[in-house]
Amino acid sequence: MKSYIIKSIKLGFALAFIQILLFGVSIGGAPANNSTSSVHWLNDLSEVSGASATLVRTDNGVSYTLHTSGLTSGDAVTNWWVIFNNPNACTNPIAEIGSLCGFPDLFNPDVAASILFATGHVVGNGDNANFGAYLMPGDNDGDLIGGPGLLDPRGAEIHIIVRTHGEMIPSLVSGQISSVDVACDVNICEDLQATAFAP
Repeated sequence: MKSYIIKSIKLGFALAFIQILLFGVSIGGAPANNSTSSVHWLNDLSEVSGASATLVRTDNGVSYTLHTSGLTSGDAVTNWWVIFNNPNACTNPIAEIGSLCGFPDLFNPDVAASILFATGHVVGNGDNANFGAYLMPGDNDGDLIGGPGLLDPRGAEIHIIVRTHGEMIPSLVSGQISSVDVACDVNICEDLQATAFAP
């Protein structure tokens, strides 16, 4: 199991680096736009100590890297894109995290929202973890609410959700780190943390 965790950590770093290289410059378009945001606990919206996330926007898509803490070693954890394509139509801002949009806005058709799988892995030793992923316009495979995916990389409000699936179960781990509910009938699964990037 130790080797599996180490490989997962190394893969996470490698993917994050590749994504920065891929999306750091918009080919033939405007320069990339980078922004950094704090990470918050969803239960009380307090900041996660020592955690931060960076989002890179180009005409070709968006990528992020997220470093967080407070997780449980050995747990399967996923990240999820929450895309609000038209944040001007949002009516539920969350001031504590600098967000124009909140949960009820997911179901406002004028917002054109989507929730998509980003990445996942098993947390290594300690309570820290690093994640990274990228998303291209029009990709809506596996969208949990039937939305359009990412429509406007530079204009959408983007949240990243950190979700735990509980202790890694060897026979189910591939599903635990790539879906929303595998093993949730055995473990407690919950959305723990979030970061938000307004346009």
